[in-house]
Amino acid sequence: MDTKLINSGFCFNNAARQWFTDYFGVAKFSFSKKMAIIKRRAEAEHDTAATVGDLIQQMQNWDQNETASSAEEGTYQWNHFVRDFFKDPATKRYNQRLKVASFLWKKVRMSSANKIYCHDMLKRYSKELQIYKKS
Repeated sequence: MDTKLINSGFCFNNAARQWFTDYFGVAKFSFSKKMAIIKRRAEAEHDTAATVGDLIQQMQNWDQNETASSAEEGTYQWNHFVRDFFKDPATKRYNQRLKVASFLWKKVRMSSANKIYCHDMLKRYSKELQIYKKS
């Protein structure tokens, strides 16, 4: 409970998962988005006093209306976008796939469309993506 969240080596790994499993008395414990938000907030604010106990208390008192910052949400959206992009077998025909994903992300980010990857984007931007196509 007194382990510091930052500068202590604490991370969301299997050892921490087992500790939380035992602490909450559950068969299986999964880390949550709000846990990551709380830890990142402590890191961003350089809160060297924040402990695992504080993390648990903040999780239990989490306001249902509290959400991550837009930057935090943007990170999650980008991660999901890239994951879905790499799952699409059609993207294997491109060199530097992460650059292609980044190009497409910029297009979707600037639009009012949902911030998700869809296969049709490869067709829609095929001319711009031609430089990344494998020979």
